[in-house]
This record gives sequence, structure tokens and C-alpha cells, in this order.
Amino acid sequence: MAALDVRRPLGGAICDEVLGRRGLPCRGLLMEMREGQISALANGWFRSMSRGLKPQMDDLSKGVEPTALKETDAPQDGWDDPVRGRIHWRTLFSRGRTRSEGITCGVAELGPGDWLGLHRHAPPETYYVLAGAGIVCLDGREIAVRAGSAVFIPGMAEHGVRQTGIEVLRLFYAFPVDSFDNVEYLFSRV
Repeated sequence: MAALDVRRPLGGAICDEVLGRRGLPCRGLLMEMREGQISALANGWFRSMSRGLKPQMDDLSKGVEPTALKETDAPQDGWDDPVRGRIHWRTLFSRGRTRSEGITCGVAELGPGDWLGLHRHAPPETYYVLAGAGIVCLDGREIAVRAGSAVFIPGMAEHGVRQTGIEVLRLFYAFPVDSFDNVEYLFSRV
């Protein structure tokens, strides 16, 4: 799917309600959208705000509780195939596995020669490199990463990762979705 760069001024009721109330200017702000991607402004909270409905704190926290866990307590999952790649991960927080919502995150590991195949998914994703080194391919660009690097991946951007060097590449990943079940991977055929 080709990226469609649409830039338009952000304004109207949403801008007035969300930014204007805080004394922030609404004029001159730009919103970027990609074809097939829902803008953050179209998400439920902002839709509710534009209709004058404010979520109640009790509604936001039903079924959710503060949680702490050790990475090694999360079950390890992974792939080892010619399209998806060779990678292992532990999902730390994901609705259905933990009493959490709004974020799904975990730690992925790629050993020497391991890789995650080129793919896309609707929600945006963030990587933070904990250890090791690698190459992130992001919409055709190769970006060298190492411990301390952070990567933002827009929704539907084609991306993949390969480990380089001798140390295991460890990535913290996060999606702004309730559950890993809400992330549909669409792998590219190469």
C-alpha cells in the first residue's frame, strides 16, 4: 500500500476542546495521515470529547489493576520460518494475559543472524534497544541501531529488523492497543 501524505490544518471543535482549553493555539497545526490509517484524532477519546462526552474515571479503569512482573515470568513465544523470521519475545502487558489496557509491550530477542521479516500492522509501534546492535529497515531505509536507540514506526509502515554483531539484540516494543490480539501482522513477500 502506497503512503498517501495528506497535510491539512487541524481545527474545529476537537482542536478547541483539546488544545484551546489549555491555552494552546490551534492555528497552523498540521495533521498527517496515511492511507488506511486512522488518525489519533479519530480514536474514541477524541471522538467522545468532540461530542461533549467525557469518559468517567471508573469506566476507564474497569478490569484494570496495577501490575508488576519479572520479564522471565512472561511466557516466551517466537517464530522460526522463512517469511516471518527467527525471533523470540516475551509479551509483558497485554489484555487477556494481564489486567491492563491501552498498551501492549514486551521484550524481543534476536540472536546472531536472527531477523524479523518485513511486515506492516495498523497500530504504530515503538522500539527501544536495550542491548546489542542491529539494522531496522523502515519503509525502505536501513537504520543502524544499538543500545540506547529508539525507533518510532508509524502505522502501516513496512519494517523489519536484523541482528548484527556478536551480542544478542534486545528490543523493548510497545503498541498503543489493549491486546497483542489487536495487532495483525501483514508480512511482505520477498
